[in-house]
Amino acid sequence: MNKAETLQKEGDQNTGSPTYQIITFTQRIKNLSQHLQSNHKDTTAKRGVHTLICKRKRMLKYLQRENQAEYKEVMATYVKRK
Repeated sequence: MNKAETLQKEGDQNTGSPTYQIITFTQRIKNLSQHLQSNHKDTTAKRGVHTLICKRKRMLKYLQRENQAEYKEVMATYVKRK
């Protein structure tokens, strides 16, 4: 799912919203993780994944603090944790 599909599905035109940013970070993390499976020595990509994970974590903390219901919805729908 790309950014345009995400916007249409969510019906949210505000690309600065925490929900949209979390979804975008998750998609980018997934893409970079797939890249790293075949290019395990790409340290720049590893650093990028780590940076995105930290940004997403920060945004999730903010969303949890500000809007508990939306946080639970985002966690259940988009963010899969092990």
